[in-house]
Amino acid sequence: MSKFIRGNTRAAKLSPEQVYEIRDKWANQGWTQARLCREYGVTVNTISRICSGQTHQHVPDATAPPTEDEVQASYRRLVAQLNADAAPMAKEIRAGQELDQLKEDGE
Repeated sequence: MSKFIRGNTRAAKLSPEQVYEIRDKWANQGWTQARLCREYGVTVNTISRICSGQTHQHVPDATAPPTEDEVQASYRRLVAQLNADAAPMAKEIRAGQELDQLKEDGE
């Protein structure tokens, strides 16, 4: 008995590249689902299932790029995490420098 391999059917009317284009046009370029079904020659139900992620889950999602606010918030979280991670290391470095200074003063 053979196993069905997702995304590998001869009956598929759309390639993975076309599915990605559909999702991109719908999510990022403002195309309507009716326009997409006319462009690609499939039903509105097919387009709806593609856009909602019900079908073609193996194709990466074409989400909208992050907004400037989302990028800034991500940057602030990253800087805060780096500072938190670096604090113990900075303390060790200062302790090592103080030890080196004590050794130099003792010589």
